[in-house]
Formats: sequence, structure tokens, C-alpha cells
Amino acid sequence: MRLSISARLIGISVVTIIALLPLFGYALSRSFLDSAQASFDQHIGAYLVFLAGRLDTNAEGEIIFSREPGDDRFEQLYSGWYWQLSFGGEVQKTSRSLWDETLAAPSSAADRQPLELLGPRGEPLRGAVLSVALGGLPERVQLLVTGPRQDIDEQAASFNWLLARSLGLLGLILVVALVV
Repeated sequence: MRLSISARLIGISVVTIIALLPLFGYALSRSFLDSAQASFDQHIGAYLVFLAGRLDTNAEGEIIFSREPGDDRFEQLYSGWYWQLSFGGEVQKTSRSLWDETLAAPSSAADRQPLELLGPRGEPLRGAVLSVALGGLPERVQLLVTGPRQDIDEQAASFNWLLARSLGLLGLILVVALVV
């Protein structure tokens, strides 16, 4: 049995739609995830610079903040939003959100480069480090700021759900329009 030209064209069009929509969906999903991570990383970087601008030393050579860093996310216990100040390989100060815990920051991390690590409760974090030279100190101070990776994952999941529904509906409309 030989199909008519219109039936073959409809068949080819339907197969093309079914094959291409998931590919476009995957590309859009990856682009959104990359954008969400870049935005998150920019936020972390801005907070690193903000904290570094408040670092100082007192007369005894202790590292202090000229003004207390104020952001409620860094006050909430185990929120995933943490900062940590290290000097000489030892943690000197941490945000209240870390309570009595510390983060295992890689010593070889490059300044402001995104890094993935685990929080005190084993939760995935995304953050960055910044090395700062302070007057009167022989070594650089390492500042680490992190946020919960879950924030990025939730945004991506929400976008992917909307994208899947939208592309599914678009595919259905296109197939019905072709058949009609």
C-alpha cells in the first residue's frame, strides 16, 4: 500500500516536530541553567567584594570587620548562605548561620571562580573564595562565601516544568494543525 503525498508530508512533519522539540527544549533548559548559575555566581562575587571591603585589622593585629556585615540570610542557622574567614590555614571567623561549624574550602581555589562544596549538614553549596591582602599581616586572608545549590536547582526545575508543558502543548497544536 502506497501512501499519498500529503500523508507522507504529514508523517515527515510529525516525526520532525516530535524529534526537534525535545532537542530545542534541552538547549533552552541548559541555557537557562547556565544563566541561573552565572547570576548566582555574580551575587556571590558581589558579596565577596562587599565583605572584603569591610575587613580590617585592629591594633593587636586581629582581623576584624570595620562594620558588621548585615544580611539576614547569613544569620539564619544552616541556611546555606555562609561566609568564612581564614588566615594562616585556620578559620578565624564565620557567619552566624554556620553556628560552630566550618567549611572545608579547597586551598587551591582560584579567586572568584565558582566552586562546589558540601555544607555542615551535607547539603550542596556553590560559592567562591577571594584572597585579600590586609595591611600588617604577612599572609593573605581567604574569604569564602557560599549559597545553597538548591536555589539554582529549584529555579531550573520550575523552568523545566514550564518549558515541558509549553513545548508539549506547542507540539500538540502543530501536529493537530498539520493533520487538519
